[in-house]
Amino acid sequence: MNTIIIATRHGSHADLVCRSLKAGKNVFVEKPLAISAPQLEEIEQICRTKPAAVLMVGYNRRFSAHATSIEQAFHGLSGPTTILYRINAGALPDDHWIYDPSEGGGRIIGEVCHFVDLCEYLTDSPIVEVFAASLGHGHSRTNPDENVSITMRHESGSLSSIQYIATGNSTLAKERIEVHKDGKSAVIDDFRSTTFFGLSQQPVRGRQNKGFAEELAAFAAAIRKGNTFPIPIDSLIRTTRTTFAIIDSLKTGKPVAV
Repeated sequence: MNTIIIATRHGSHADLVCRSLKAGKNVFVEKPLAISAPQLEEIEQICRTKPAAVLMVGYNRRFSAHATSIEQAFHGLSGPTTILYRINAGALPDDHWIYDPSEGGGRIIGEVCHFVDLCEYLTDSPIVEVFAASLGHGHSRTNPDENVSITMRHESGSLSSIQYIATGNSTLAKERIEVHKDGKSAVIDDFRSTTFFGLSQQPVRGRQNKGFAEELAAFAAAIRKGNTFPIPIDSLIRTTRTTFAIIDSLKTGKPVAV
């Protein structure tokens, strides 16, 4: 056996990843990679010192035909990118395990990481700073990592805006993504369709495709090649670090460097 798949609750991910990598195993771990900075630092150190194994985090959206078609269509365009990403996440019970700091880490660390990763992929630029704000305390739901507006500044000058909403109606589709660059635009509608504006690229339509099969194929291909991460380690670390920065920004009310 040369590969471990980790799909446990969030609090156990980092420890299992570290133990598996130290044993020389390839690892596929569902998001998040870690729920604390010390956990993340240990994983990064192991990956830097034991590079033979492949580490993959389940950020499937970047592998979907919708995301890859935008990346291909926008390749070669000039200037920064603007992304508007709205997520109708829905409410969870107040006693849901994801809110437990040691078991779940919260919804920003546990789910918003998905959207952070996709924004970095679509802009092809590292995130360098974040600012976040949430609904006021007068709202009936007080979990600080729900109903959040996040602005992320990228190294290239690109801007990504994530609106993570728990107060929306359940009949509204979960995700809508607008990508704008150099007078061209593309819109992903819940990973069921992607429409292009100002480009000759054909629309992507069909059954919902969030890239699950494609990410597993990329992981298998990386194992066969050896010592190749489907998502670069710097990006994996930065995505988790960005979620920590978002939480810090919510606490301080100020922009936070990543």
